[in-house]
Formats: sequence, C-alpha cells, structure tokens
Amino acid sequence: MSSVLSDKFPLNIPAYPDIHYNTETVDVLDVQPDNKRYFTMYNAFHHFEKEQQLAIVSKILQTNSNLLIVELVQPTFINFVLVTFASIPGVFILTPFIKPFECKRLVFTYIFPVNLLTVLIDGYMSI
Repeated sequence: MSSVLSDKFPLNIPAYPDIHYNTETVDVLDVQPDNKRYFTMYNAFHHFEKEQQLAIVSKILQTNSNLLIVELVQPTFINFVLVTFASIPGVFILTPFIKPFECKRLVFTYIFPVNLLTVLIDGYMSI
C-alpha cells in the first residue's frame, strides 16, 4: 500500500518508493473522508478555528474514518526556549543549505534579518 502526501500549499518534492506527493492543492476542509484511508495532521490542527476543528473531527467520526492529530508544541516555557534556539541560531546556520538556493534568502537572513524575525514570530504564534 502506498502513501499519498498532500498539502494546501504543495511544494515540488521528489518521489520516494511507495510515497506519492500530490502536487495539487488539498484543503482538509473540503476532503471527503472514507473508512479505507488514514489521515494524519502534524503540528497544523492549531491553525484552524474551533468551528473548523469540530467540522474536521465530525466528518471523520461520521464516516468512520481514521485520523491522527499530532500537536507536539505546547505553550510551555521550555518550548519558547526551544523555538528561540531553533529560530535564531538555527536560521543562521541552516539558511545556506535550503534548496533551491537563492541569493535573496541570504540577503534577508544575514544583512536584513527579516527571515529570522518571521521564523521566530511564526514559532511563537504556533506556541
């Protein structure tokens, strides 16, 4: 059995054996689940409004489908420390290795640290 990965904002990701990446936009709010498929959502459920969360879970329950929701980041002090560490030194260290390589990413990380601030703020908002 092969797996299909999907996203609302898909990227161009290389294929792996037994894994297909759907390059078309998939919005979980529009998916019609069935009991033959398994759905997983990692660190994304908190992005939905309460009504949308209820709609997603209700749809899964009504169709007797399978859903795994994993939210690893909780609002604790240690997570703020970890996100800060991953966002500041992590962005500085890893930026040159992000593919596809773009010079503007270097400019907006090292000269004008806009990327650093957006990653840090996004991490804090997720917590």
